[in-house]
Formats: sequence, structure tokens, C-alpha cells
Amino acid sequence: MEFYRFRKISSLLGEFQELENNEIYFASPEELNDPMEGYRDIYWEGDFIAWKNLFRHYLLCLEWMCSGYLIGGEKWQFSEKDIPVHLGFDLYPTDKYRSLVSDIVNDFFSDSDLLSLINDICKRTTKIRRDELSFYLSRVHFYALKVIFNNYIKNGMYDKNKAEWIDDGRGLNLDGNFIELLEQMIERHEDNADRITSIFFSSTMRSHQQLNLIQVLNAEELRGNNIFILFDFYNKYINNLSKLMYSDWFTACFMRQNTNSSVWGNYGDNHTGVCMIFEAIEEDGSFKLPFHCKTGCSSSGAILGDVKMTLHKINYENGLESTDFFRNLGVLPIPKLNEMWYSDDGEMSLCAQEMNLDIDAWRKKYWDVYIRDITVKSLDWEYENEYRVILQSFLHDYSSKNERALKYDFSCLKGIIFGIKTSLEHKVEIIKIIRKKCLDSGRGAFDFYQAYYSPNERKILHYKLGLLKFSHHTDSDGAETDGHAQETGSQ
Repeated sequence: MEFYRFRKISSLLGEFQELENNEIYFASPEELNDPMEGYRDIYWEGDFIAWKNLFRHYLLCLEWMCSGYLIGGEKWQFSEKDIPVHLGFDLYPTDKYRSLVSDIVNDFFSDSDLLSLINDICKRTTKIRRDELSFYLSRVHFYALKVIFNNYIKNGMYDKNKAEWIDDGRGLNLDGNFIELLEQMIERHEDNADRITSIFFSSTMRSHQQLNLIQVLNAEELRGNNIFILFDFYNKYINNLSKLMYSDWFTACFMRQNTNSSVWGNYGDNHTGVCMIFEAIEEDGSFKLPFHCKTGCSSSGAILGDVKMTLHKINYENGLESTDFFRNLGVLPIPKLNEMWYSDDGEMSLCAQEMNLDIDAWRKKYWDVYIRDITVKSLDWEYENEYRVILQSFLHDYSSKNERALKYDFSCLKGIIFGIKTSLEHKVEIIKIIRKKCLDSGRGAFDFYQAYYSPNERKILHYKLGLLKFSHHTDSDGAETDGHAQETGSQ
């Protein structure tokens, strides 16, 4: 079956030489044109152990950023990517640092109001989503900072005279019966419980964010990293939590149609680019393309091999299915997962039950959800009729862009359609490259097409450049030389 990939000339022939190198670039979600790419509708629904470990994890990540600020101040700008969500005690460099962090954790959980809050959160009857989690973290944030900096002061790491804000009254900030009142409201509006809680927390956090903005505007002494730690951290932290669920992924996009003028305009560089035609291999009920990529590791580095990668059909829907955070922590090794998230004082969380009962069934469900969430787009994009090949970094590091340019099998490139406005110069350059590849591989034919607008069909069609043929020439000794294009009397 044919699949189409639109390319700009600058990528095909320019800096990256994709055509010459038989390469397809796999883009990160951030590089795609839909801002919703990679977004997951995550919810948090766990027992006391899971929730306590989340607050503990939050504290550890916050402390790491605070210690970075003590060392570097404003020398480098903190960003969301700097939050170490994979942090564990094994990553702390010295025994003294580990002892300091243990004291911070113990002081943090010594507050009975915090433990009561965690206990009340466990009793919530509707799923807790981002805004509600942000609400709770914003209420404990300054308390967490006070615990951290009080321990810094005890250990001579921070000047007490600079810590006036520690005693400004901003501690654990939540009415004791808040969740009880929330649950009463939910019970009265049972039919619309999820919608009501969503509206309540989203409006609450929008107001909170505006108050933070006003506070920063009125505090001229605050700078970039101050602002990040004091006001931005808890939302950036929540954004980063998905890294504990699924590894990074990258994609190469294909389509099942090439007649849409908007597609040619967006992906074919305003019709000046080309549409590459790939012939996929049908195998085990799906369509695949072979790529040369990392297949394993050895002491000398990555092992490369040929892999048939599946073309996943994009599902176009209104809204995304939700994903349970505590039961999809698949990036961490199981021993570390049990240590950091599923255990407390020798007790195990119920959130680990499904995984521990049948690890194979859990893994299958986990990967099904992984693929489901990255192969869905809103109905606004349905005109693309997209398929995508997924490259994921669970076993291999693909953070470098150079590592994500994978070589494809030239035999799968069936033809090329020139855009309506592709220049003659670029057509000639493309034909010469393809001609050489055909001769080097012993391939006898390659199809070129020209796109045009059909007023009768009211869409972009294409016709075959049937007069364009490749021929082999021999020298006086009978040796084969470079091929040349020639015209024939028929198509």
C-alpha cells in the first residue's frame, strides 16, 4: 500500500540532504505543528502511600532546585527540563547531603496538618486532575520551602538574615474541612461531579496565577530563578511528571492522500516541495517500513540493524481518554518504583497490585495506552488522514537530533510527485540524485509525477512523467557508465 510523505526542498536537498542520504527525520512532539501533541489527560487516584510518596517526591525535586540556586544563583536560568523527576537517593553525591535531605523529609512530614491533607485527598471521590493537584501543591509550597531553608540555616548553608520570608506567615495553607465541603458539593451534584470540580479548580487556579503575577510585578527585587522557585515550580513540576509514565517519543508522519491543497501548502512548502511515495510492507495485519536503526547495545556502543517499523493510523476524536498516573509509572525499574512510589514503612500501595499480580498483562495494557495516547488528534486535523511511525527512547537515547535521522530502504521509495510550484532547477537536482541511486542499486525504473490543480475534480491531482526514462550507456570496452535521461516516443 502507498503512503505519502511531503517534504520541503530545504530538507530534501539542503542542509540535511535527506534524499541523498535516504534519511527520514523523526520529530519530537514539540517540533510538530499541533500544540496538543504529546498531551495526556492524566489523573491522580491513589491511596495514602502513593500520595505521601508524591508529596515526598515533590519535596525532593524542590530541594534539588533550591540547592542549585544556592550554588549558582542567577548564573544560569532554570527551566522545566531542569526539574529532576527521576531523582532518587542513589543520585545524591555524599552521605552528608543524603543526611540533610533525610532531615528535610522528616521535618516535612512532622506536620499533622499535612498528613491530614494527604489522608483527605485519598478520600476524594472524583478523579484529581492537573488543576486540583496544582491547587494542593500551591497550598504546601511555601511550607515546603520553609522546611528546606530552615535546614539549610541549621547546617550553615544559608544566611538567616536573608531569610525574612521564612517567617512571613505563608505556611501550610488549607482549611481543615475544605475537602469535606468539596465532597458535599459533589454529592449534591452527582450527575455533573467531574465537570463541577473541573470548573471550580480551573477558575481557582486561574485566580491564583493572576495573584502570583501581580505579586511578581510589585516585587522588583525578584529575578528569574527566584520567580521560578517561588511561583512557577509546582506547575512546571506537574508538567514533568509525565516523564515518569512514558519515555520520550519521536515520529515520522505519512499520509494516505496527496490531493489536498492545504496539505500541499502546509507540508509541501506552499507547493514548492515534493510528495514522496513509499510502498509499505503488509505484515501481521499492519503496514510497515524498514529502517536502519539501533537494535541493541554492546560494550563498544549501540548495535545497528534493520527493523520493520509499524505505520500507526491516527484516530481523530473530540477529547482524549484519561490515564491513571499512579498505575502507569513505567519508566522506572520495578525495584526503584517500589522503593520510591509504592512502599512506605514496609507497607505496599494498592496502586502496585495490578502490576505485581500479572506483570505481562500489566505491560501489554501499559503499551496499549502508550500508543493510544500518541496516535490521537482532534477532529480539526482529520483532513490529513495521517499515519505515523513511532520511535521511542525507552531503551535508547534519541535526545540528539542527529540520532533521529534514520535511513530507510531505497527500494521502498516508489516515486516522487513534484509540487505545482517546484522549480525546474530543483526537479533536475532530484532526478539526478534518484538516477544515480537507481544505477548504484541496479534498479531499472523510478516514477516521477507532476502535481496540478484539476478544475473538474476541484483538488490536486498528478500525472506521470512517462517520457522521462533512465538508460545505461557503455564505453568502448563494454564497461557501464553513468546513466542519462532520455525521451521515448510513448508513455
